[in-house]
Amino acid sequence: MYRSKKKRNYIIIGLCAVLFLMGIGYAAFNTELKISGTSKVTSNWDTNKVTTMYKMFYNTSNLRLIYVGPNWTTANASTIDMFTGSRISSVTTGQC
Repeated sequence: MYRSKKKRNYIIIGLCAVLFLMGIGYAAFNTELKISGTSKVTSNWDTNKVTTMYKMFYNTSNLRLIYVGPNWTTANASTIDMFTGSRISSVTTGQC
């Protein structure tokens, strides 16, 4: 009987340790990532065959301006709600 109580206590302590570690893991990964600053990206994207850009920049609250290359087009794409929740004030086409 003593052995079963000891085993039970080890199991309870082990489960409490697991719960504690899960709480720490949750707290560590439950943070909001905030990125700020500027960056220059050079590329030659051809968006001519893109059919939807639905919510492409959804809730990009820190993104203000977008500079796109000469092959950027939305002619064949649905752009419904493309900028919903964003603070983008302009999209500049041409050479990046």
